[in-house]
Amino acid sequence: MKNSIQGKTLASVILFFSFGLIQGQNLNVKDPSTGSVYIQTDRSAYNSGGTIRFDAFILNDLSDTYKSGKDSLIVALIDENGLEVASETLPVAGFSTQGSLELSKFLNAGNYVLVAGTGKMKNVSPDRLFSRILEIHDPKASSAKVSISLPDRIYKPGDNLKADLLFTDKKDEPAQASFTYSLSDSKGTITKEKAKAGKDGHSVTDINLPEFQQGETLTLYISGSVKGADINAGIVLPTAQNNDEEKNYSTPQASAPDNLAIVLTTDRTEYRKSEEVTGNITVTGSDGKPLFANLSIGASGLNPKYFPLAKDNIITCSNLLSHDKGLDVTWSGILGQKGSSTFQSFRNIKRDNQALINPGIAEYLGKALATFSHLPGHCFANEEKNDIKKIERKQAAELKAGQTGYSADRDIFDIINRIRPFQLVDNKIMFSNVGNYSVNFQGGALIVIDGVKRGTDASILKNIPVTDIARVTATTSPSELQRYSAMNSSGLVEIVTKKGTDAAAKAAAAKKNTDILFWKPELSTDTSGKATFSYRNKDEAQDVSLTVEGITADGLTGTTTIHYKVK
Repeated sequence: MKNSIQGKTLASVILFFSFGLIQGQNLNVKDPSTGSVYIQTDRSAYNSGGTIRFDAFILNDLSDTYKSGKDSLIVALIDENGLEVASETLPVAGFSTQGSLELSKFLNAGNYVLVAGTGKMKNVSPDRLFSRILEIHDPKASSAKVSISLPDRIYKPGDNLKADLLFTDKKDEPAQASFTYSLSDSKGTITKEKAKAGKDGHSVTDINLPEFQQGETLTLYISGSVKGADINAGIVLPTAQNNDEEKNYSTPQASAPDNLAIVLTTDRTEYRKSEEVTGNITVTGSDGKPLFANLSIGASGLNPKYFPLAKDNIITCSNLLSHDKGLDVTWSGILGQKGSSTFQSFRNIKRDNQALINPGIAEYLGKALATFSHLPGHCFANEEKNDIKKIERKQAAELKAGQTGYSADRDIFDIINRIRPFQLVDNKIMFSNVGNYSVNFQGGALIVIDGVKRGTDASILKNIPVTDIARVTATTSPSELQRYSAMNSSGLVEIVTKKGTDAAAKAAAAKKNTDILFWKPELSTDTSGKATFSYRNKDEAQDVSLTVEGITADGLTGTTTIHYKVK
Protein backbone atom coordinates (compact mmCIF):
# COMPACT_ATOMS: atom_id res chain seq x y z
CA MET A 1 0.00 0.00 0.00
CA LYS A 2 1.23 3.47 -0.80
CA ASN A 3 0.77 6.47 1.40
CA SER A 4 -1.17 8.99 -0.67
CA ILE A 5 1.44 11.69 0.05
CA GLN A 6 4.46 9.81 1.28
CA GLY A 7 4.38 7.32 -1.61
CA LYS A 8 5.86 4.50 0.44
CA THR A 9 4.81 1.51 2.46
CA LEU A 10 4.47 2.13 6.18
CA ALA A 11 6.19 -0.77 7.86
CA SER A 12 5.74 0.00 11.53
CA VAL A 13 3.06 -2.17 13.12
CA ILE A 14 2.89 -1.79 16.89
CA LEU A 15 0.35 -2.73 19.55
CA PHE A 16 -1.37 0.37 20.86
CA PHE A 17 -4.50 1.41 22.76
CA SER A 18 -5.50 5.03 23.35
CA PHE A 19 -8.26 7.54 23.51
CA GLY A 20 -10.70 7.41 20.58
CA LEU A 21 -14.37 7.73 21.61
CA ILE A 22 -17.85 7.27 20.25
CA GLN A 23 -20.10 8.99 22.70
CA GLY A 24 -22.65 6.86 24.50
CA GLN A 25 -22.78 4.23 21.77
CA ASN A 26 -22.61 0.47 22.17
CA LEU A 27 -20.82 -0.71 19.06
CA ASN A 28 -22.96 -3.79 18.38
CA VAL A 29 -23.20 -4.70 14.70
CA LYS A 30 -26.29 -6.40 13.35
CA ASP A 31 -25.30 -6.42 9.68
CA PRO A 32 -22.99 -9.41 9.03
CA SER A 33 -21.75 -7.93 5.76
CA THR A 34 -19.74 -5.21 7.53
CA GLY A 35 -18.00 -4.68 10.82
CA SER A 36 -18.07 -1.70 13.15
CA VAL A 37 -14.57 -0.24 13.45
CA TYR A 38 -13.32 1.56 16.53
CA ILE A 39 -9.92 3.32 16.53
CA GLN A 40 -7.81 4.28 19.52
CA THR A 41 -5.02 6.78 18.86
CA ASP A 42 -2.12 7.63 21.13
CA ARG A 43 -3.31 11.28 21.46
CA SER A 44 -5.40 13.93 19.72
CA ALA A 45 -2.71 16.47 18.73
CA TYR A 46 0.40 15.84 16.61
CA ASN A 47 3.23 17.70 14.93
CA SER A 48 3.63 17.53 11.16
CA GLY A 49 6.34 14.98 10.44
CA GLY A 50 5.18 12.91 13.42
CA THR A 51 3.49 9.54 13.70
CA ILE A 52 -0.11 8.66 14.55
CA ARG A 53 -0.06 5.34 16.38
CA PHE A 54 -3.31 3.43 16.64
CA ASP A 55 -5.08 0.24 17.57
CA ALA A 56 -8.23 -0.79 15.69
CA PHE A 57 -11.07 -3.04 16.82
CA ILE A 58 -13.71 -4.70 14.67
CA LEU A 59 -16.57 -5.31 17.09
CA ASN A 60 -19.36 -7.88 17.08
CA ASP A 61 -18.97 -8.93 13.47
CA LEU A 62 -21.24 -11.91 12.92
CA SER A 63 -19.24 -13.59 10.15
CA ASP A 64 -15.88 -15.35 10.13
CA THR A 65 -14.41 -12.87 7.64
CA TYR A 66 -12.05 -11.19 10.09
CA LYS A 67 -11.06 -14.37 11.90
CA SER A 68 -9.77 -15.79 8.64
CA GLY A 69 -7.96 -12.62 7.67
CA LYS A 70 -9.90 -12.18 4.42
CA ASP A 71 -10.42 -8.47 4.86
CA SER A 72 -8.25 -5.44 5.55
CA LEU A 73 -8.41 -2.29 7.62
CA ILE A 74 -8.33 1.06 5.84
CA VAL A 75 -7.17 4.11 7.80
CA ALA A 76 -6.82 7.55 6.22
CA LEU A 77 -6.29 11.16 7.27
CA ILE A 78 -8.40 13.75 5.43
CA ASP A 79 -8.20 17.54 5.47
CA GLU A 80 -11.02 20.10 5.26
CA ASN A 81 -10.91 19.97 1.45
CA GLY A 82 -11.50 16.22 1.40
CA LEU A 83 -7.88 15.47 0.42
CA GLU A 84 -6.49 12.16 1.62
CA VAL A 85 -3.11 13.26 2.95
CA ALA A 86 -1.98 10.02 4.62
CA SER A 87 -3.29 6.47 4.48
CA GLU A 88 -2.57 2.88 5.36
CA THR A 89 -4.14 -0.50 4.78
CA LEU A 90 -3.49 -3.43 7.12
CA PRO A 91 -4.55 -7.09 7.16
CA VAL A 92 -7.17 -8.00 9.76
CA ALA A 93 -6.52 -11.18 11.72
CA GLY A 94 -9.08 -11.79 14.42
CA PHE A 95 -10.96 -8.75 15.65
CA SER A 96 -8.15 -6.22 16.03
CA THR A 97 -5.09 -4.93 14.27
CA GLN A 98 -2.46 -2.30 14.98
CA GLY A 99 -0.45 0.16 12.95
CA SER A 100 0.73 3.72 12.41
CA LEU A 101 0.40 6.61 10.00
CA GLU A 102 3.41 8.75 9.18
CA LEU A 103 2.67 12.43 8.61
CA SER A 104 4.47 14.47 6.01
CA LYS A 105 6.64 17.17 7.59
CA PHE A 106 5.19 19.54 4.99
CA LEU A 107 1.55 19.20 6.08
CA ASN A 108 -0.04 22.49 7.03
CA ALA A 109 -1.20 22.96 10.59
CA GLY A 110 -4.92 22.64 11.19
CA ASN A 111 -7.72 20.16 11.89
CA TYR A 112 -7.92 16.81 10.11
CA VAL A 113 -10.28 13.86 10.33
CA LEU A 114 -9.02 10.31 10.85
CA VAL A 115 -11.27 7.86 9.00
CA ALA A 116 -11.28 4.08 9.38
CA GLY A 117 -13.24 1.12 8.08
CA THR A 118 -12.70 -2.33 6.66
CA GLY A 119 -12.20 -3.00 2.96
CA LYS A 120 -15.86 -3.99 2.72
CA MET A 121 -16.85 -0.65 4.23
CA LYS A 122 -15.00 1.48 1.70
CA ASN A 123 -18.15 2.87 0.09
CA VAL A 124 -20.70 2.74 2.89
CA SER A 125 -22.29 5.87 4.35
CA PRO A 126 -20.11 7.76 6.86
CA ASP A 127 -22.16 6.71 9.90
CA ARG A 128 -20.66 3.23 9.40
CA LEU A 129 -17.11 4.60 9.30
CA PHE A 130 -15.12 5.65 12.33
CA SER A 131 -14.13 9.31 12.05
CA ARG A 132 -12.33 11.45 14.58
CA ILE A 133 -10.92 14.98 14.47
CA LEU A 134 -7.19 15.40 15.16
CA GLU A 135 -5.13 18.58 15.34
CA ILE A 136 -1.84 18.90 13.45
CA HIS A 137 0.67 21.53 14.58
CA ASP A 138 3.70 23.04 12.90
CA PRO A 139 6.67 22.11 15.15
CA LYS A 140 8.67 25.07 13.83
CA ALA A 141 5.99 27.55 14.90
CA SER A 142 5.44 28.93 18.35
CA SER A 143 2.50 27.58 20.32
CA ALA A 144 1.34 31.15 21.00
CA LYS A 145 -2.36 31.68 20.40
CA VAL A 146 -5.33 33.99 20.84
CA SER A 147 -8.50 32.98 22.65
CA ILE A 148 -11.68 34.70 21.43
CA SER A 149 -14.71 34.95 23.72
CA LEU A 150 -18.07 36.36 22.70
CA PRO A 151 -20.09 38.01 25.51
CA ASP A 152 -23.41 37.67 23.64
CA ARG A 153 -25.09 34.41 22.68
CA ILE A 154 -26.97 35.66 19.62
CA TYR A 155 -25.98 38.55 17.32
CA LYS A 156 -28.29 40.55 15.07
CA PRO A 157 -27.85 43.51 12.70
CA GLY A 158 -26.83 46.71 14.47
CA ASP A 159 -25.33 44.98 17.53
CA ASN A 160 -21.95 46.13 18.84
CA LEU A 161 -19.42 43.28 18.67
CA LYS A 162 -17.13 43.51 21.69
CA ALA A 163 -15.21 40.23 21.55
CA ASP A 164 -12.79 39.57 24.40
CA LEU A 165 -9.31 38.63 23.16
CA LEU A 166 -6.57 37.01 25.23
CA PHE A 167 -3.13 36.56 23.67
CA THR A 168 -0.76 34.02 25.24
CA ASP A 169 2.82 32.98 24.44
CA LYS A 170 4.29 29.49 24.03
CA LYS A 171 4.37 29.12 27.84
CA ASP A 172 0.63 29.86 27.92
CA GLU A 173 1.33 33.12 29.74
CA PRO A 174 -0.44 36.44 28.82
CA ALA A 175 1.66 38.45 26.37
CA GLN A 176 1.67 41.73 24.46
CA ALA A 177 0.51 41.58 20.87
CA SER A 178 0.04 43.70 17.78
CA PHE A 179 -2.84 42.51 15.64
CA THR A 180 -5.54 43.26 13.10
CA TYR A 181 -9.16 42.28 13.53
CA SER A 182 -11.60 42.10 10.65
CA LEU A 183 -15.21 41.13 10.01
CA SER A 184 -16.07 39.19 6.86
CA ASP A 185 -19.12 37.70 5.16
CA SER A 186 -19.48 35.51 2.08
CA LYS A 187 -18.63 38.47 -0.18
CA GLY A 188 -15.39 39.42 1.61
CA THR A 189 -14.10 41.82 4.25
CA ILE A 190 -16.62 44.25 5.74
CA THR A 191 -14.34 46.16 8.11
CA LYS A 192 -10.73 45.97 9.27
CA GLU A 193 -8.91 47.63 12.20
CA LYS A 194 -5.46 47.56 13.82
CA ALA A 195 -5.06 47.22 17.61
CA LYS A 196 -2.71 46.16 20.41
CA ALA A 197 -2.92 44.05 23.54
CA GLY A 198 -1.10 45.13 26.69
CA LYS A 199 1.10 43.13 29.04
CA ASP A 200 -1.95 41.36 30.41
CA GLY A 201 -2.63 40.02 26.89
CA HIS A 202 -6.16 41.43 26.81
CA SER A 203 -7.93 43.48 24.19
CA VAL A 204 -11.53 44.06 23.06
CA THR A 205 -12.88 44.56 19.53
CA ASP A 206 -15.34 47.36 18.74
CA ILE A 207 -17.41 46.67 15.62
CA ASN A 208 -20.96 47.78 14.79
CA LEU A 209 -22.53 44.91 12.88
CA PRO A 210 -24.04 45.86 9.52
CA GLU A 211 -27.32 44.67 8.10
CA PHE A 212 -27.00 41.08 6.91
CA GLN A 213 -29.28 38.63 5.16
CA GLN A 214 -30.85 35.63 6.84
CA GLY A 215 -28.47 32.72 6.58
CA GLU A 216 -25.41 34.92 6.05
CA THR A 217 -22.29 33.82 7.94
CA LEU A 218 -20.30 36.54 9.68
CA THR A 219 -16.77 35.69 10.81
CA LEU A 220 -14.41 37.66 13.03
CA TYR A 221 -10.75 37.11 12.06
CA ILE A 222 -7.71 37.93 14.22
CA SER A 223 -4.28 38.19 12.58
CA GLY A 224 -1.25 39.28 14.57
CA SER A 225 2.06 38.57 16.24
CA VAL A 226 3.08 37.52 19.77
CA LYS A 227 6.82 37.77 20.47
CA GLY A 228 7.55 37.28 16.78
CA ALA A 229 5.14 34.34 16.41
CA ASP A 230 2.35 34.74 13.85
CA ILE A 231 -1.23 34.11 14.95
CA ASN A 232 -4.25 33.60 12.70
CA ALA A 233 -7.58 32.66 14.22
CA GLY A 234 -11.27 33.29 13.78
CA ILE A 235 -14.76 32.77 15.18
CA VAL A 236 -18.17 32.50 13.49
CA LEU A 237 -20.76 34.78 15.10
CA PRO A 238 -23.82 32.96 16.45
CA THR A 239 -26.99 34.34 14.87
CA ALA A 240 -30.64 33.37 15.03
CA GLN A 241 -30.15 31.38 11.84
CA ASN A 242 -27.04 29.35 12.69
CA ASN A 243 -27.36 29.00 16.47
CA ASP A 244 -28.86 25.95 18.13
CA GLU A 245 -31.11 27.35 20.87
CA GLU A 246 -30.36 24.38 23.10
CA LYS A 247 -26.60 24.90 22.98
CA ASN A 248 -24.31 27.74 23.98
CA TYR A 249 -21.36 27.63 21.61
CA SER A 250 -19.36 30.18 23.60
CA THR A 251 -18.04 27.38 25.79
CA PRO A 252 -17.08 23.76 24.99
CA GLN A 253 -20.15 21.55 25.05
CA ALA A 254 -20.70 18.84 27.63
CA SER A 255 -20.48 15.42 26.04
CA ALA A 256 -23.07 12.71 26.16
CA PRO A 257 -22.53 10.33 29.09
CA ASP A 258 -19.93 7.66 28.43
CA ASN A 259 -20.78 3.99 28.72
CA LEU A 260 -17.80 3.67 31.07
CA ALA A 261 -17.02 5.87 34.04
CA ILE A 262 -13.23 6.25 34.31
CA VAL A 263 -11.59 7.97 37.25
CA LEU A 264 -7.93 8.94 36.81
CA THR A 265 -5.75 10.27 39.64
CA THR A 266 -2.04 10.99 40.06
CA ASP A 267 -0.01 11.28 43.26
CA ARG A 268 0.76 14.96 42.58
CA THR A 269 -0.62 17.94 40.66
CA GLU A 270 2.83 19.47 40.10
CA TYR A 271 6.14 17.72 39.42
CA ARG A 272 9.80 18.51 38.98
CA LYS A 273 11.70 17.71 35.81
CA SER A 274 12.45 13.97 35.42
CA GLU A 275 10.36 13.20 38.50
CA GLU A 276 8.37 9.95 38.60
CA VAL A 277 4.59 10.05 38.17
CA THR A 278 2.43 7.33 39.70
CA GLY A 279 -1.33 7.03 39.43
CA ASN A 280 -4.47 4.96 39.69
CA ILE A 281 -7.35 4.22 37.32
CA THR A 282 -10.81 2.98 38.29
CA VAL A 283 -13.38 1.80 35.74
CA THR A 284 -17.08 1.23 36.45
CA GLY A 285 -20.24 0.86 34.40
CA SER A 286 -23.25 3.15 34.47
CA ASP A 287 -24.54 1.12 37.42
CA GLY A 288 -21.37 1.83 39.42
CA LYS A 289 -20.14 -1.77 39.32
CA PRO A 290 -16.45 -2.40 38.51
CA LEU A 291 -15.70 -3.61 34.99
CA PHE A 292 -12.84 -5.36 33.23
CA ALA A 293 -11.63 -3.10 30.42
CA ASN A 294 -8.72 -2.82 28.04
CA LEU A 295 -7.05 0.51 28.78
CA SER A 296 -4.57 2.80 27.15
CA ILE A 297 -2.89 5.72 28.83
CA GLY A 298 -0.91 8.48 27.18
CA ALA A 299 0.87 11.56 28.52
CA SER A 300 1.76 14.35 26.11
CA GLY A 301 3.18 17.83 26.27
CA LEU A 302 1.51 18.71 22.97
CA ASN A 303 -2.12 19.74 23.46
CA PRO A 304 -4.81 20.87 21.02
CA LYS A 305 -4.81 24.65 20.64
CA TYR A 306 -8.35 25.30 19.50
CA PHE A 307 -10.36 22.12 19.20
CA PRO A 308 -11.88 20.60 22.36
CA LEU A 309 -10.18 17.55 23.83
CA ALA A 310 -11.08 13.90 23.39
CA LYS A 311 -14.75 13.96 24.37
CA ASP A 312 -15.82 16.42 21.67
CA ASN A 313 -13.97 15.31 18.57
CA ILE A 314 -15.74 12.24 17.26
CA ILE A 315 -17.81 12.73 14.12
CA THR A 316 -20.82 10.38 14.24
CA CYS A 317 -23.94 10.33 12.15
CA SER A 318 -26.04 11.48 15.12
CA ASN A 319 -23.99 14.58 15.83
CA LEU A 320 -23.72 15.40 12.14
CA LEU A 321 -27.50 15.39 11.96
CA SER A 322 -27.72 17.58 15.08
CA HIS A 323 -25.50 20.16 13.37
CA ASP A 324 -26.98 19.89 9.89
CA LYS A 325 -27.55 23.67 9.89
CA GLY A 326 -23.86 23.93 9.20
CA LEU A 327 -24.12 21.67 6.14
CA ASP A 328 -25.67 22.88 2.92
CA VAL A 329 -28.63 21.14 1.32
CA THR A 330 -26.50 18.83 -0.83
CA TRP A 331 -24.46 17.44 2.03
CA SER A 332 -27.20 17.22 4.66
CA GLY A 333 -29.46 15.58 2.08
CA ILE A 334 -26.88 12.88 1.48
CA LEU A 335 -26.53 12.30 5.20
CA GLY A 336 -30.30 12.01 5.51
CA GLN A 337 -30.13 8.97 3.23
CA LYS A 338 -27.84 7.04 5.57
CA GLY A 339 -28.22 3.30 5.38
CA SER A 340 -29.11 3.44 1.68
CA SER A 341 -26.81 2.80 -1.25
CA THR A 342 -26.18 6.54 -1.69
CA PHE A 343 -22.48 6.44 -0.95
CA GLN A 344 -21.91 3.24 -2.89
CA SER A 345 -22.70 5.16 -6.05
CA PHE A 346 -21.85 8.70 -4.96
CA ARG A 347 -19.34 10.45 -7.23
CA ASN A 348 -16.46 8.02 -7.14
CA ILE A 349 -14.07 10.63 -8.52
CA LYS A 350 -10.49 9.38 -8.71
CA ARG A 351 -8.04 12.11 -7.77
CA ASP A 352 -5.27 9.55 -8.10
CA ASN A 353 -4.84 5.78 -7.98
CA GLN A 354 -3.72 5.84 -4.37
CA ALA A 355 -6.91 7.09 -2.71
CA LEU A 356 -8.25 4.50 -0.26
CA ILE A 357 -11.43 6.29 0.77
CA ASN A 358 -14.18 6.91 -1.79
CA PRO A 359 -13.41 10.53 -2.81
CA GLY A 360 -17.09 11.42 -2.51
CA ILE A 361 -17.14 10.27 1.10
CA ALA A 362 -13.80 12.00 1.75
CA GLU A 363 -15.21 15.23 0.36
CA TYR A 364 -18.29 14.89 2.57
CA LEU A 365 -16.19 14.25 5.70
CA GLY A 366 -14.00 17.22 4.81
CA LYS A 367 -17.12 19.39 4.71
CA ALA A 368 -18.26 17.94 8.05
CA LEU A 369 -14.79 18.65 9.49
CA ALA A 370 -14.95 22.28 8.35
CA THR A 371 -18.42 22.58 9.88
CA PHE A 372 -17.28 21.20 13.23
CA SER A 373 -14.11 23.29 13.22
CA HIS A 374 -16.09 26.48 12.55
CA LEU A 375 -19.02 26.02 14.91
CA PRO A 376 -20.65 29.37 15.78
CA GLY A 377 -19.02 30.82 18.88
CA HIS A 378 -16.08 28.39 18.75
CA CYS A 379 -12.57 29.78 18.15
CA PHE A 380 -10.69 28.12 15.28
CA ALA A 381 -7.23 28.34 13.78
CA ASN A 382 -7.26 29.97 10.34
CA GLU A 383 -4.61 27.89 8.58
CA GLU A 384 -3.29 27.65 5.05
CA LYS A 385 -4.74 24.93 2.79
CA ASN A 386 -2.68 21.92 1.72
CA ASP A 387 -1.27 21.86 -1.79
CA ILE A 388 -0.65 18.17 -2.47
CA LYS A 389 1.53 18.71 -5.54
CA LYS A 390 3.63 21.28 -3.67
CA ILE A 391 4.07 18.88 -0.75
CA GLU A 392 5.16 16.09 -3.08
CA ARG A 393 7.69 18.38 -4.78
CA LYS A 394 9.16 19.39 -1.41
CA GLN A 395 9.45 15.77 -0.31
CA ALA A 396 11.09 14.77 -3.58
CA ALA A 397 13.58 17.65 -3.33
CA GLU A 398 14.45 16.74 0.27
CA LEU A 399 14.92 13.09 -0.62
CA LYS A 400 17.17 14.00 -3.55
CA ALA A 401 19.24 16.32 -1.37
CA GLY A 402 19.84 13.53 1.13
CA GLN A 403 20.92 11.03 -1.51
CA THR A 404 24.52 11.76 -2.29
CA GLY A 405 25.09 8.34 -3.82
CA TYR A 406 28.26 6.61 -5.02
CA SER A 407 29.70 5.87 -8.45
CA ALA A 408 29.69 2.37 -9.92
CA ASP A 409 33.47 1.97 -9.53
CA ARG A 410 33.31 2.25 -5.73
CA ASP A 411 33.45 -0.77 -3.43
CA ILE A 412 31.15 -0.91 -0.39
CA PHE A 413 33.86 -2.29 1.89
CA ASP A 414 36.26 0.44 0.83
CA ILE A 415 33.58 3.06 1.60
CA ILE A 416 33.11 1.63 5.11
CA ASN A 417 36.84 1.38 5.71
CA ARG A 418 37.35 5.03 4.81
CA ILE A 419 34.67 6.00 7.35
CA ARG A 420 36.05 3.73 10.07
CA PRO A 421 38.93 1.21 9.62
CA PHE A 422 37.98 -2.43 10.20
CA GLN A 423 39.11 -5.99 9.71
CA LEU A 424 37.00 -8.70 8.09
CA VAL A 425 37.06 -11.73 10.40
CA ASP A 426 34.94 -14.79 9.52
CA ASN A 427 32.89 -12.56 7.23
CA LYS A 428 32.17 -10.15 10.09
CA ILE A 429 33.18 -6.48 10.28
CA MET A 430 35.41 -5.90 13.33
CA PHE A 431 36.24 -2.24 13.88
CA SER A 432 39.71 -1.36 15.17
CA ASN A 433 40.42 -0.45 18.81
CA VAL A 434 37.10 -1.61 20.26
CA GLY A 435 38.07 -4.97 21.68
CA ASN A 436 37.58 -6.86 18.44
CA TYR A 437 38.64 -10.19 19.78
CA SER A 438 37.20 -9.98 23.29
CA VAL A 439 34.29 -12.14 24.42
CA ASN A 440 31.90 -9.18 24.25
CA PHE A 441 32.48 -8.42 20.58
CA GLN A 442 32.56 -11.79 18.84
CA GLY A 443 29.40 -10.91 16.89
CA GLY A 444 30.98 -8.21 14.74
CA ALA A 445 29.25 -5.03 13.60
CA LEU A 446 25.48 -5.08 13.24
CA ILE A 447 24.36 -4.32 9.68
CA VAL A 448 21.18 -2.28 9.25
CA ILE A 449 19.71 -1.65 5.79
CA ASP A 450 16.94 0.93 5.50
CA GLY A 451 16.19 0.59 9.19
CA VAL A 452 15.98 -3.22 9.18
CA LYS A 453 18.52 -5.25 11.19
CA ARG A 454 20.22 -7.76 8.87
CA GLY A 455 22.62 -9.48 11.28
CA THR A 456 26.41 -9.41 11.22
CA ASP A 457 27.23 -11.44 8.10
CA ALA A 458 28.92 -8.86 5.86
CA SER A 459 28.34 -10.92 2.71
CA ILE A 460 24.87 -9.40 2.48
CA LEU A 461 26.51 -6.11 1.47
CA LYS A 462 27.74 -7.70 -1.75
CA ASN A 463 24.15 -8.03 -2.93
CA ILE A 464 23.50 -4.26 -2.92
CA PRO A 465 24.57 -2.39 -6.09
CA VAL A 466 26.70 0.51 -4.88
CA THR A 467 24.84 2.87 -7.21
CA ASP A 468 21.63 2.11 -5.27
CA ILE A 469 23.16 3.35 -2.00
CA ALA A 470 22.43 6.90 -0.89
CA ARG A 471 24.41 6.98 2.32
CA VAL A 472 26.64 4.82 4.55
CA THR A 473 27.45 5.40 8.22
CA ALA A 474 29.73 3.39 10.51
CA THR A 475 30.02 3.93 14.25
CA THR A 476 30.96 2.34 17.55
CA SER A 477 29.10 4.88 19.71
CA PRO A 478 27.21 3.11 22.53
CA SER A 479 24.26 5.50 22.18
CA GLU A 480 23.95 4.60 18.49
CA LEU A 481 24.29 0.87 19.20
CA GLN A 482 21.59 1.14 21.83
CA ARG A 483 19.09 2.26 19.21
CA TYR A 484 19.14 -1.27 17.83
CA SER A 485 19.81 -3.13 21.12
CA ALA A 486 23.20 -4.08 19.74
CA MET A 487 25.42 -3.48 22.76
CA ASN A 488 27.16 -6.83 22.26
CA SER A 489 28.27 -5.82 18.76
CA SER A 490 31.58 -4.25 17.82
CA GLY A 491 29.82 -1.45 16.01
CA LEU A 492 27.06 -0.47 13.64
CA VAL A 493 26.97 -0.15 9.86
CA GLU A 494 23.88 1.59 8.49
CA ILE A 495 23.06 1.54 4.79
CA VAL A 496 20.41 3.90 3.44
CA THR A 497 19.36 3.06 -0.13
CA LYS A 498 17.91 5.58 -2.55
CA LYS A 499 14.51 3.88 -2.25
CA GLY A 500 14.62 3.39 1.48
CA THR A 501 13.92 5.52 4.52
CA ASP A 502 16.54 7.07 6.74
CA ALA A 503 15.86 5.14 9.95
CA ALA A 504 18.80 6.77 11.71
CA ALA A 505 17.38 10.25 11.15
CA LYS A 506 13.95 9.12 12.31
CA ALA A 507 15.40 7.53 15.43
CA ALA A 508 17.38 10.69 16.20
CA ALA A 509 14.25 12.79 15.73
CA ALA A 510 12.29 10.46 17.99
CA LYS A 511 14.92 10.86 20.70
CA LYS A 512 14.46 14.63 20.55
CA ASN A 513 10.66 14.40 20.41
CA THR A 514 9.29 15.52 23.76
CA ASP A 515 5.64 15.51 22.67
CA ILE A 516 5.07 11.99 23.99
CA LEU A 517 6.11 11.45 27.59
CA PHE A 518 4.45 8.12 28.19
CA TRP A 519 2.37 5.66 26.19
CA LYS A 520 1.09 2.34 27.53
CA PRO A 521 -1.51 0.55 25.42
CA GLU A 522 -1.44 -2.90 27.01
CA LEU A 523 -3.07 -2.10 30.33
CA SER A 524 -6.20 -3.66 31.80
CA THR A 525 -8.20 -3.43 34.98
CA ASP A 526 -8.36 -6.22 37.56
CA THR A 527 -11.52 -7.80 38.97
CA SER A 528 -12.11 -4.70 41.11
CA GLY A 529 -11.99 -2.42 38.05
CA LYS A 530 -8.63 -0.91 39.04
CA ALA A 531 -5.23 -0.44 37.39
CA THR A 532 -2.02 1.42 38.27
CA PHE A 533 0.74 3.04 36.23
CA SER A 534 4.03 4.90 36.61
CA TYR A 535 6.52 6.74 34.39
CA ARG A 536 9.04 9.60 34.50
CA ASN A 537 8.57 13.13 33.19
CA LYS A 538 10.90 14.56 30.59
CA ASP A 539 13.71 16.86 31.65
CA GLU A 540 11.86 20.03 30.71
CA ALA A 541 9.14 22.28 32.10
CA GLN A 542 5.77 21.89 30.39
CA ASP A 543 2.03 21.44 30.81
CA VAL A 544 1.09 17.79 30.43
CA SER A 545 -2.24 16.22 29.52
CA LEU A 546 -2.76 12.65 30.73
CA THR A 547 -5.55 10.69 29.07
CA VAL A 548 -6.98 7.24 29.71
CA GLU A 549 -9.37 5.44 27.42
CA GLY A 550 -11.09 2.13 27.98
CA ILE A 551 -13.04 -0.36 25.92
CA THR A 552 -14.79 -3.56 27.04
CA ALA A 553 -15.34 -6.77 25.12
CA ASP A 554 -18.92 -5.78 24.29
CA GLY A 555 -17.92 -2.37 22.92
CA LEU A 556 -18.57 -0.09 25.90
CA THR A 557 -16.18 2.88 25.80
CA GLY A 558 -15.12 5.78 27.97
CA THR A 559 -12.34 8.30 28.44
CA THR A 560 -11.05 10.92 30.83
CA THR A 561 -8.28 13.54 30.76
CA ILE A 562 -6.47 15.39 33.55
CA HIS A 563 -3.63 17.94 33.45
CA TYR A 564 -0.55 18.66 35.55
CA LYS A 565 2.49 20.92 35.39
CA VAL A 566 6.18 20.08 35.26
CA LYS A 567 8.34 22.88 36.67
